[in-house]
Amino acid sequence: MKSLVRLLGLTLVTLLGLSTGLRAQTLAPGTWTGSVTDPGGEEAAVTYEVSLTGDTLHISMTVVVPDGPPAFVFSNVHFDQGKLLFTWNANVDINCSLDPAEGGSYAGSCTDSEGKSGQMKMIPPKNG
Repeated sequence: MKSLVRLLGLTLVTLLGLSTGLRAQTLAPGTWTGSVTDPGGEEAAVTYEVSLTGDTLHISMTVVVPDGPPAFVFSNVHFDQGKLLFTWNANVDINCSLDPAEGGSYAGSCTDSEGKSGQMKMIPPKNG
């Protein structure tokens, strides 16, 4: 009987730990800053609007230039093994995989459907 109680206790602790870990993988809502670098090496400053509806993370990206393009909305935003993954479209589908970095930021590469790669960095809001 003690073994069964101990096993149930360990199972409960494990499940609580997994639940806490899953909830922890999200981004602070608000305006993030950062940059994107295209396959040719040209870098542009961007802002990201991050919001959360229930368990669904929403991100849109705006290039910081006068009369710039409309915001790019990211789709299929999720975490996998600590990486932030999503897709967006700029006349071709672009798949991004960002790793956690210093200060709560994320950085990594984005590859388009033609196999060309660029870089992206997301820096959290100062209050986030």
